Amino acid sequence: MSYPCCCTRPAFCPIWKFTIPRCKANAFRAYQGFWSYHDVMPNREDDTEKYVEKQFAEMATAEEMSRVIRDLPDLVASVESADLCACLPSLSGLMTIPELQPNLIRLEALVHMVVARAAGKVQANRDLIEKWLNVDLAVDILMRVEDPVEDVFVANVVTGGGNRRIFTGVWETPDFWLQSLLDVLSVAPRIPQLQRIRAETDALLKLSEAVAERTRASRFSISKGTPYVQISLPSETGLLEIASRCRFNPEDLNELGIRRELLGPFVFEIESREQLTGQKVGESGLQRRPLVICGDTLVLAIPQAVASSLRVYVLEAVAGLGSISLAPF
Repeated sequence: MSYPCCCTRPAFCPIWKFTIPRCKANAFRAYQGFWSYHDVMPNREDDTEKYVEKQFAEMATAEEMSRVIRDLPDLVASVESADLCACLPSLSGLMTIPELQPNLIRLEALVHMVVARAAGKVQANRDLIEKWLNVDLAVDILMRVEDPVEDVFVANVVTGGGNRRIFTGVWETPDFWLQSLLDVLSVAPRIPQLQRIRAETDALLKLSEAVAERTRASRFSISKGTPYVQISLPSETGLLEIASRCRFNPEDLNELGIRRELLGPFVFEIESREQLTGQKVGESGLQRRPLVICGDTLVLAIPQAVASSLRVYVLEAVAGLGSISLAPF
């Protein structure tokens, strides 16, 4: 079959799974949460290379917070008026919903924005959070980074104190890499310096296990969520419930047998939050230190950051020991 011009040549829609005229495919825009091209695809083949280069260049900056802040001024202004400790637990709780695993990049970007900029008194209700996620961020190139899940929603590592569930996030087999480090620690000499590292590592893992228990997330459960779509939020009552999943007061820590000082290496210094605006979502100080202090309460801002945070921490802590051998003999 021939077509009068390349504009009418069919194009396959990756979202709706059927063939449509290229002119309509080119005109797609983010609507109702569906991903789309933001630029019209070139119909001349000699322009295709430039177009592809431009798309790659844009994607390379997708997770840069400085770009998100520059491109979404309305979102920034709205977040700046919000109360950090009032809205952060709800956003963190959304990350414990299995169906939202493919949409984590949007949630993590919003958490970074809130931790970096929220300084007002507005209580973020369901409508406001929905606007942030499904209107403001839905038209940003960040949404293109969303990807179908490539691993289970909740994995498991084994410690000397028992099994600990971890949320995998966008990582592939994070349990394997973390387990490798835990195994080395388990056979290393029982000297005070290494005992401290073991205790601090297990303290954060206990928090992760507690969040999984509160969520009733079984080991090796699988998400059935979909990327590039509107995020379906719980009701106002449901948001209040999930907000409690990642929040720990002194009584909670005591019940879990966790000494607050053992979590020190994983606490984000709020005084340095402006630095987040110059970092990438997946490579930030908040990913390394995912606990945020809110009064006498700790909030696990990004549950999925536990495994990566521990991997970096263990390597840094062991490197800091200098010439001390890890050999068990």
